[in-house]
Amino acid sequence: MMDVKSIKQMVEEIGVDEQVQLVDIPDIDLYMDQVITFIERNLAHLKRNEKDKLLTKTMINNYTKAGLLKAPVKKKYSRRQIATLLMIYESKQVLSMNDIGQLLKPLVHSQGEAEKRDALFDRMYTLSREINNAGECGLEEICIQQMNAIQDQCQTLETDNRETMEWFLLANSLLARAAREKRLAERIIERYISAENSGVDAG
Repeated sequence: MMDVKSIKQMVEEIGVDEQVQLVDIPDIDLYMDQVITFIERNLAHLKRNEKDKLLTKTMINNYTKAGLLKAPVKKKYSRRQIATLLMIYESKQVLSMNDIGQLLKPLVHSQGEAEKRDALFDRMYTLSREINNAGECGLEEICIQQMNAIQDQCQTLETDNRETMEWFLLANSLLARAAREKRLAERIIERYISAENSGVDAG
């Protein structure tokens, strides 16, 4: 039978250490191989299969060509470039590369004094980690509420495999929610970030 303990365990499994904090990123510039090793080590828990590659040289080069990532200086990547790669990895699970480019443009290609740009990037990265971590708690509550509603609705379900059907309905509801949230994120990027990047009044 679908139960709270199983849901809590799965939410904990997918949320553990997912958010790499700014202080966890080396404050020295790294070569590409070192960057890949760092990200593979810190995001290894996100792999569904051990042989999966989270990041490759080709990916990094493509992100740079697409303008998502600033080019390395003397073949080395800064802490902020590594943080950008982490945000790209998270975003590409949901968004197109074009939308990711629009989303990150205000941070990656901001104007003004270098010190102020760097301070803004650091603050925004840190805030995004804090907000995302807070959201993990809400996921467990949402799943438990859905579980209770599903179990009530499935009481009269005529099947020998009710538990599988209940899990199916929960997975289906999460997919529908994720699709709605994806569309909302795309609308925000289009209306309030892309328009601003183009110099268009987003109001």
